[in-house]
Amino acid sequence: MSSDSSDQTFARALHDLGAAAWFGGSLMGVTGLHAASGAVVEPTDRARVASAGWQAWGPWRSSALALHVAGSLSLLWGNKARLAGQQGAMTTNLIKTGVAVSALVADVYAGILGRRIAAHQPVEVASAVEPADPTPDEVAEMQRKLRVVQWSVPVLTGANVVLGSKMGEQQRPANLASGVFGRLDPRR
Repeated sequence: MSSDSSDQTFARALHDLGAAAWFGGSLMGVTGLHAASGAVVEPTDRARVASAGWQAWGPWRSSALALHVAGSLSLLWGNKARLAGQQGAMTTNLIKTGVAVSALVADVYAGILGRRIAAHQPVEVASAVEPADPTPDEVAEMQRKLRVVQWSVPVLTGANVVLGSKMGEQQRPANLASGVFGRLDPRR
């Protein structure tokens, strides 16, 4: 059993570039953007500056997600026979889908927290995700949640990229053959 014989280069490119942009943008945000927000001289401007950066990233993130989903759906359709017939392929696909959905949920929740923090501005903070002594308790709590949730996005999107690599390896001829024969062998 082989996967669809048509060339899926375009679908793979959409899938991989979308995932890479989502991963890279989220990682840059939690490392670079938040560090930069802490360097803003006026403590009441720090969260506002970070919020402006995340808002600028928003359309790019949405585009990355759209590319990734479009590529994923095309690859799923093109590999439906292999996924059904190769031992382990559907399991990997389901895990990858769960990781991607988890990343999306975390990303949306981070955006909600970020907008809630921005709605309380101007308040004095140490950085976008670190409260200062005068930061109101409600904002400080949201900042602590945001710090954790935002780190989950690059972790999950990175895992999504790794699982995409795993799925690519499952399509190598030797792995494809052993997966199909493994499905047919009742002793496995």
